Amino acid sequence: MPEAPISLSRPRRWSLALALAGGVYGLYVVTRAARTDRAPAPPLAPGFAGSAACAGCHPEAAAEHRESNHARALRTTAELERSTLLPEPAWLPDPDLPVAYRIARRGPALGVEAQAGAAGHWQPLSWAFGSGAHGVTPVGEAGPGRFVEAPISFYRQAGWDFTVGFVTQPPAGRRATPTGTPLESRAAFECFHCHATGVRESAAGPVLAGIERGIGCERCHGPGQPHVQAARAGRGAAEIETPGRGSARATVEFCATCHRLEPPPGVRPGDPVVLRFAPVGFLQSRCFRQSGDRFSCLSCHSAHGNVSRDPGFYRRVCAGCHGGPSGGGRCPRPGGDCVGCHMPRAVAQRNVVFTDHRIQIVGAPGR
Repeated sequence: MPEAPISLSRPRRWSLALALAGGVYGLYVVTRAARTDRAPAPPLAPGFAGSAACAGCHPEAAAEHRESNHARALRTTAELERSTLLPEPAWLPDPDLPVAYRIARRGPALGVEAQAGAAGHWQPLSWAFGSGAHGVTPVGEAGPGRFVEAPISFYRQAGWDFTVGFVTQPPAGRRATPTGTPLESRAAFECFHCHATGVRESAAGPVLAGIERGIGCERCHGPGQPHVQAARAGRGAAEIETPGRGSARATVEFCATCHRLEPPPGVRPGDPVVLRFAPVGFLQSRCFRQSGDRFSCLSCHSAHGNVSRDPGFYRRVCAGCHGGPSGGGRCPRPGGDCVGCHMPRAVAQRNVVFTDHRIQIVGAPGR
């Protein structure tokens, strides 16, 4: 006897309809998520392949670089907030003007607020310059190609304080632009060019479309798309820049494109601020001058990672030229900290401590 057809009551019909609708919606969500995951990344600057492409053939160097301070040289302010525990902002009074400044939040935007009597001023902040090893300076966008450096920076040693150079400006300038220092087109390009990869220059200011935030592989090795394409096609690796293969001076000069080869205009070589620019002091050192063009930044520092914090590592480097762990028997502290004695750390600028790269006998005549 044939089975009677199954009759669905109204509630069961609704349940089935809802289940089907839910299934269709779930499939839509999964499909949409999959499409989103596969969505192409924004195009990079012409000729650039991106650091991720380099990792396929150079995994160890890429992994070391990913954890480096160079890789975090430029972030968005949102990335900064997610990665750094920032102290609670407080008002900072101007030393010469009836103005107070602080970093504050308005809705989703982090910005700088300036209060001058009853008048309030506000500037959203988009970019965070600096890895945080020493500090971070926020920068805002005041219009197409127009950037403003915040009057307040975050210092690892001191929290929020005035940005280097802000309170040394004439009071009239601070009064005219209380939410920060406008950056000229060339200055803005140089800032982004040394903190990001693939930045292009235009008359209107730096072109940020297609950049890779932070110092990526191609900031030092040059645009790598032909190199990557040739390697993937099995044609052999196309030529690419390798700065460390030149002479020691050429290597130092390459690093100095961002870390400076000469003191800023008007600054004497012995001024404390010069400590911030390691190549300036390094080229003055006897260690470099008497090395036969063999002693460079890469003699002590990894090209891809952070500086070592192990005194023993530097002691072994020094022993390569100075005749043994004790410096040829002349060191009063055999087995001691060469860098601590001959390259002491000191305050270079507001709240910022740097290592003196002049490599000298501290306290010797003429020093």
